[in-house]
Amino acid sequence: MPAMRHTWFAPYVRCVYSAYRRLESRLRPITPLNPIYHIRSFMPQVRPISGRLRVLDVGGGRAPYAHLFQKEGALYVVLESNILSVGSSSPRFVVGDALALPFRPASFDIVLLTEVLEHIAEPKQALVQCARMLRPGGFVIVTAPQYWHVHGWSSDYYRYTRHGLEYLCSCAGFDVVRMVPMGGPGLLLYSVLVLNFCRFLWWPLLSVVLDTPIVLVCWALDAVLFRRNAAGRNPDTRGWAVLASRVT
Repeated sequence: MPAMRHTWFAPYVRCVYSAYRRLESRLRPITPLNPIYHIRSFMPQVRPISGRLRVLDVGGGRAPYAHLFQKEGALYVVLESNILSVGSSSPRFVVGDALALPFRPASFDIVLLTEVLEHIAEPKQALVQCARMLRPGGFVIVTAPQYWHVHGWSSDYYRYTRHGLEYLCSCAGFDVVRMVPMGGPGLLLYSVLVLNFCRFLWWPLLSVVLDTPIVLVCWALDAVLFRRNAAGRNPDTRGWAVLASRVT
């Protein structure tokens, strides 16, 4: 009986937790913190040069964006540094190096480089390789942090401003079509809180319940108080999303 007094509510807690996780999985991709938010916004400007759309996801791991392109019948290839990084859900994968991409030149219409550039010791060379892989008029989609904690130790090298990304794209032979911030100061504050203080919330359910409301409040703060953040002289953001085309 004493055990039952402590466990009768456990199924209800699990049910609430599961429902909240489903809600969170639907809400998270609609915030600018997530690369998928920007990939979706860029897709109307990206079309196959000829025939079937061909996409290369450099450092794509478990291919979290594959479904966006495969529903249009695209060929989706993931490149990773080792086979252990790639999940079984990856559509097609190749083990290789971002600094020496193992494909024929002009093989793809789109190259994705999402949250990877900070882990590459020679980012300019990596973007040159991406340009080499693209057909004339093809696109690269890059997301990179301006702020994030040190992660992927010890291969975490850089953080990027919009000027740094513009410079790297220009050096690699790209024209920047669009560059947008991944949130403003509000969502940046959310990132700092989550990365540095969530470890103090020892009860996992409390951490989950607080997470989504906080991100929505911070997103609203950006919309109300920091509408001109990206156009200002001192934009503050979690990161940048870039759509750039290969110069023909």
